[in-house]
Amino acid sequence: MKDSCERLLIVLAASVLLLAVVFIGMSAVTERNRRAAVDRLKNSEVLQRYKQTPREGNQAGSGTSTQSEGEPPTEEPVAADTDKKKIAAFAHAIARVKALSEDTNWNEANDKLSKPVEKWTEEDWARQKELIAQVHNLISEIRHLAEMGGPACELDLSTKGLNELRSHDPAFRGMARLLSSDALVCGHEANYSEAVDDILAVLNLAGIVRDEPTLISQLSAMAIEAMACGAAKSALPAEGISSDLARKLVEYAGPTDLRGKFASSFFGEGIMELEAFDAIRTGLTADQLDAYDQLTGRPSALNDLLLRAYGSTFARPWLNMDEQTCADTIQRIAEIAGLPYYEALPRMHNMEEEVGALPRTRFLSRWVLRIVTPAFTRSTESQARVEAMRDLMRIGISVEQYHAIAGSFPTTLDAISPSLGGSVPVDPFTGESYHYQLSGGSFLLYSVGPNQTDDGGTFDFRTGDIVWRGVPNDEQ
Repeated sequence: MKDSCERLLIVLAASVLLLAVVFIGMSAVTERNRRAAVDRLKNSEVLQRYKQTPREGNQAGSGTSTQSEGEPPTEEPVAADTDKKKIAAFAHAIARVKALSEDTNWNEANDKLSKPVEKWTEEDWARQKELIAQVHNLISEIRHLAEMGGPACELDLSTKGLNELRSHDPAFRGMARLLSSDALVCGHEANYSEAVDDILAVLNLAGIVRDEPTLISQLSAMAIEAMACGAAKSALPAEGISSDLARKLVEYAGPTDLRGKFASSFFGEGIMELEAFDAIRTGLTADQLDAYDQLTGRPSALNDLLLRAYGSTFARPWLNMDEQTCADTIQRIAEIAGLPYYEALPRMHNMEEEVGALPRTRFLSRWVLRIVTPAFTRSTESQARVEAMRDLMRIGISVEQYHAIAGSFPTTLDAISPSLGGSVPVDPFTGESYHYQLSGGSFLLYSVGPNQTDDGGTFDFRTGDIVWRGVPNDEQ
């Protein structure tokens, strides 16, 4: 009997030791894999570029220089000082724009001009001109900042820092609206040179926001780019502008790495989403716990108990695998986002199905990814829409300039390819040519839009065709 008890104790001790070894091994392996997946996000090019942006602690004169004695001076302090001045200049303009947005009289006056520009009376135009005159100095300041470029704020890769990038986006949209309004007034008075300068400044503002590594910044940049395209349609005449101005606008709005910057922003977004896993390890805030309660429909006390258990040392291997799944999935989504829309869309739908099929052991990944993946899919549509709008602006202006010079419209878009850099861009929604038709002494130019169906040039803000100088279908 005694021997049997001793053998049982030995077996139990060996089993416990074996389990401990397996657990330690699992913890080590899953921690290594987790760190590798997270580092792939953190070491992306866009985030590395942001890490190198000077902040308060390493500005010129801070005493943190690593330059060796006897070495020639580098350009870093000058660059750091320049960025610091830019940030201060943008902060000043952002404060002015925010103050203007809170001005009741200004808002009431603008509300009276909320109807489509095509329906403005001469009285409306006079009122708009008066409003623009009141902020002429601010518009000049914004133009200067747009030409100067970013960075527009100090940068911090923590969740708090990335969220701070979001806070100035409304002010940037406000700047773009002021410039677009000025372009309208200039165009109405046939001052097309000033109008084009305003449109280019709006595109510059969008470019500054495009450099920021968050999805909300990309969406703000898209809205700003849409304003630029809208201003071009409304402020510039269909009869054409001078060749120099047209060339300037077409070339400036030409091919850029918009899609690459859009895809890169998913890495920054991923870093913020992974904060949920750190919160599990250290304890969720009340707001985070409330969000999880709403998602699961379970009582708060039960969720709190489950999440505390999940964040404990004993569950660490499974939490590590969960976080690795989330990081890897976001990286794959970022890679898909860099594809043309017609290629990305089916893959994004597949990702949504894959996320929905994640095992319950990945319950935090399921929580995070089920929220963000549909948002990522919708954002790829917004990206394709603004790509189409920019293309249509360039093509449309080139067609109008061709008519102004030749006295007739080109029979095909190939005739204007030289002014577009040698080739005509294709519709990002289909990968095929944009639709171009001659009709009634004019022309119809459009993208099939997000429904990927040719609606004959029927313009709709949500699903229908995207038309150069188009009219919404409820006004046709």
